[in-house]
Amino acid sequence: MTQQGHTNDTVPQSGRAAIYARVAPGARTRTTRTQTETLIELANEQGYPNERIIVYEDIGVSARKPLARRGAWNDLVSALTESEPEQGHIQTILAASVDRLFRDANATDITLFVQTCTQRGVQLVTPEKTYDFSQPDHVALFRSHCERSTMYRAQRVHKILRRNRMQGGRR
Repeated sequence: MTQQGHTNDTVPQSGRAAIYARVAPGARTRTTRTQTETLIELANEQGYPNERIIVYEDIGVSARKPLARRGAWNDLVSALTESEPEQGHIQTILAASVDRLFRDANATDITLFVQTCTQRGVQLVTPEKTYDFSQPDHVALFRSHCERSTMYRAQRVHKILRRNRMQGGRR
């Protein structure tokens, strides 16, 4: 599986890979299984054996919920900043898409995440793109994707509100 922004090199990695999966309340599927399986396969392709992969799952957690109130997200950030040397530090975070991490996030949360990843040498991998935060163009693209996720959500909410108002007027 070679995709844009990825290489097909499977050099064994010395650190760990962290998978972050999130499913919103009311989603068609109440499980992160599909996300997780796809991301484990991608981590394996990146050279991480299963025993070097840790999975963080927020199930039934809305994208509107502040990052500080997402249990698995907080566990992942703690592991990033406090990893024990014998376990190996997290080198890669994998997510199904940027909006699994950030949707409705403020610029401060995004900046702190990028800075933490940069300081720790951590890259973010999605099925579409690998973000190396030491490269300014990757940071700009990541921020752009975060902003698009926020705009998409705002447009969707606006459509729903408009539709509800129109339906309410017909009664």
